[in-house]
Amino acid sequence: MEQHNIRSAIVSPDAEFRASLRTALQEGARGVGVAMEIALPYDQIGTAELATLRERDPELVFLDLEGDPSLGVRFAHFLADANPRRRFVAVGPQLNQ
Repeated sequence: MEQHNIRSAIVSPDAEFRASLRTALQEGARGVGVAMEIALPYDQIGTAELATLRERDPELVFLDLEGDPSLGVRFAHFLADANPRRRFVAVGPQLNQ
């Protein structure tokens, strides 16, 4: 059985994105396991999802910012405030600078 040292979470309403990321992690990123997934848009994440996040305490969070980059970044700040050691990988649209 493969041991996972880093607990991760995937936050994306896009089932294809989540499946692709799970596959990539299983095939290439040894030591990273998916502890949970949130399949809701950011504006629909509620207390149940936040409670699960607190309970599972992922060290690494993959964020899909495609649907609402601004709200996704605010969600990342919220999660970082709750655990400053948490790391993030965000994927989304190209932003104007």
